[in-house]
Amino acid sequence: MEPRKRSGKANEIKVISENLTGKATLLIGDSITKNMERFSSSYPRFFPASTVLNAGIAGDTVEAILYRVDVMNIPSSVSHLSLLCGTNNLCSHSPATISSTLTEILFLLRRKCPTAYIHLFPILPRFDHLQTHVAAINSCIFFQLRELFPEFVFFHELPSSLFNQNLYRPDRTKALQQEGMTFLSGGFTTA
Repeated sequence: MEPRKRSGKANEIKVISENLTGKATLLIGDSITKNMERFSSSYPRFFPASTVLNAGIAGDTVEAILYRVDVMNIPSSVSHLSLLCGTNNLCSHSPATISSTLTEILFLLRRKCPTAYIHLFPILPRFDHLQTHVAAINSCIFFQLRELFPEFVFFHELPSSLFNQNLYRPDRTKALQQEGMTFLSGGFTTA
């Protein structure tokens, strides 16, 4: 998939770029990543603003994140990168396309940050017809990582607690409630 610039998010991208200096950890993703900052009560304890930058942007797709990573000037101070994305592509792209674009993002991150540890988190479970796509993508990525990135890139299993449907808002199958965000934040910290 080709990188795609989201002009409507230019200001958010600019703010992220301006705040990268001196950060040790960069969280890259879509609204799920961004919302950890807003809705997880444990976020400030796990991710102090002095060393962590949340680069989640609502609505981002894997091709938009590929674009952002491509143009982002990631400083050498970044030693850990976390990536959680792909859910916004489920209705429009095949699992193979999403998986291959995630792999492209990882190759680009590896090239830009050769000594940083990259933590990839699977797409969150869905409780609808798209769960088979989620399972296929997560499985494909798991095996690709083992083959293509034997060092510095880690695939993290989700905590079993995130497979509890009650942690998700009833109106949207991918949106975690506050308690779910707290579990997800805790999963990021075990990375």
